[in-house]
Amino acid sequence: MTQIEDASEAEEVEPDYQLPELEGAQYLVDMLMEMGAAKHSGGNMQKLDWVDLKAWAEVTGADIPANEFKALIEMSSAYVSQFYASLESNCLAPHLTALPNRAVVESKIQSLFTMLRGKPK
Repeated sequence: MTQIEDASEAEEVEPDYQLPELEGAQYLVDMLMEMGAAKHSGGNMQKLDWVDLKAWAEVTGADIPANEFKALIEMSSAYVSQFYASLESNCLAPHLTALPNRAVVESKIQSLFTMLRGKPK
């Protein structure tokens, strides 16, 4: 079976988390994604700050109240925090309920190496 066939037959993992109801605040998520959820400075990802949001609002002509500025900064901060937490090997991706089965992964890697050794140069 090829990798493409294997991937197409794989079961989709349903997330076990529930996203909160935004109750009319989806536009804030959309705004954050449009402006970029974070900024890069000195090779590091950082949360957006007031200056970043004000500049974006001025360029786009968006009229953003102070409480929404605060919400956007908190959302950016959460995004950056999760980004760095996800770099740790023991941090699961949000959609995973458990780490992949080590025996299955090991078997697939073993098969791959076996296949590569068998190919002529």
